[in-house]
Amino acid sequence: MTVKEIAELLRGTLTGEGAREIRGVAGLANAGPEDLTFAEGERALAQAAASSAGCILVTIGAAVEGRTTIAVAQPKLALVRAAEALCPRSVPVPGIHPTAVIAPDARLAEDVSVGPYAVVESGVSVGARTCLGAGVFLGEGSQVGAGCVLYPRVTVYAARKSATG
Repeated sequence: MTVKEIAELLRGTLTGEGAREIRGVAGLANAGPEDLTFAEGERALAQAAASSAGCILVTIGAAVEGRTTIAVAQPKLALVRAAEALCPRSVPVPGIHPTAVIAPDARLAEDVSVGPYAVVESGVSVGARTCLGAGVFLGEGSQVGAGCVLYPRVTVYAARKSATG
């Protein structure tokens, strides 16, 4: 994604190289030539001048001489929005891993993803587009709504409910 495209996404004001390619996000101290970062406050702006970052998000009215910047109202929030575009979450493939243990009476929506060594006990209900990571344990009678992500080794005890993701 180019700096110009990021500026358009964030509705920010671009200064510098609009054609520069940005491939990731990083902290100010660790950012490289293909990374986006942010700087808020005088100390961070001074560090930004010495940074190797490809592009720096700054507050409206701030400047970093000789660097490619995008001025926005809230640089931290803008970094999060840009990160979602630069590093999209992978969408798990629906299906049940062969090592998962699923009770015969568990109700799983068709497009659920169940990772390795997950355990789904009797009477469990899992909603559409939900992802159960490796080693997830769903206790007897528990309910997990639609669009949820349960990360590896999460335990939901018997007869508990999880909100829709």
